[in-house]
Amino acid sequence: MAQSSGSMLIDFLLKLRPLFGYFLVTMAALIVGIGLGSMNKSRKLQFEYDNAQAWNTSLNQQLNDEEAKRVSLEMQFGKALSDQSSPLLAPIRLSSNASDAPVLTVAQDKLMIELDLEKAVTNHTEYNVTIANQKGQTISECGSLDAEETYSGIIVKYWISASPIQSGDYRVQLYGTSPAGTREPIAKYSFRLVKNE
Repeated sequence: MAQSSGSMLIDFLLKLRPLFGYFLVTMAALIVGIGLGSMNKSRKLQFEYDNAQAWNTSLNQQLNDEEAKRVSLEMQFGKALSDQSSPLLAPIRLSSNASDAPVLTVAQDKLMIELDLEKAVTNHTEYNVTIANQKGQTISECGSLDAEETYSGIIVKYWISASPIQSGDYRVQLYGTSPAGTREPIAKYSFRLVKNE
């Protein structure tokens, strides 16, 4: 009787084998499908992320180009006013050895501010100027500047529009490009701007 029951159990399991195999195949297909779906979703997210990054890079480049054009126009306009000794220009001479920050008072009729940055004699081929406010935020920057010799020494001139700049303390960093093409810090300056509203 025991052998008969055992045989019946074995026969029953053998009959279930196709169903069990089908179940395994179905589960495997389901797992593979879920995996492929996750991969496709990940690829889609990566594609969207790459597109967003490319768009952001393009936008930043356009903004940088526009900023460079604005600064270039300011420099050209400031130089023109300087060459004419225009009363629309508010100049200030800065020395890196000054113990106290000089004060520049800008009247409402001034269109441009001229920074005359004193520097020592060096072998740099061109210069770069960066201006930052008291919070450390860069408000203006321009490169490819030349030094010029005056009766009182060598200076690098930098011009910035008087309209957007606010009263406060400012720091100026002068860099020079060496003959090898390396940008090197040369001098630091500071000044205080007071606007007559």
